[in-house]
Amino acid sequence: NIAKSAKLAARLEDVEQRLTATATDEAKELAAMKADIKEVRERSAKEEAAYQRVQADFDDLRQSTADAFSVGAALQVRYGSLVDRFEQLEAVGGQSAERLEQDLEKVQKASAQLLAQVRDQEALADDLAEQVKHIRSNMDQTFD
Repeated sequence: NIAKSAKLAARLEDVEQRLTATATDEAKELAAMKADIKEVRERSAKEEAAYQRVQADFDDLRQSTADAFSVGAALQVRYGSLVDRFEQLEAVGGQSAERLEQDLEKVQKASAQLLAQVRDQEALADDLAEQVKHIRSNMDQTFD
């Protein structure tokens, strides 16, 4: 019995050592798994932070794009109103040019008429001067 007990004790000790070795190996594996999980969580947190930065940049880009479209639309409206105003000014300018041409024609006609009247007046003055000359000549002859 003693031999059996010693044999069982040796077997028991062997099983205990194997269990201890297995437990130690499993504890090491568990520690390695915990380290891997910690590393994955840290990497995940970094990736989440990077994702949040990319999302913020994307939101900024979307807002900038919307702002650019708003500015573009406002510029397009402003350009349209400037084109309309230019066309109005061009039309008014064209009308003004036509009026100026008409006024110039009237002034030219009036100037031509005045020039004709001045020439007529000069001719009348020349005729009157001639008549005055004849009258003086006749008066001089009469008094002589």
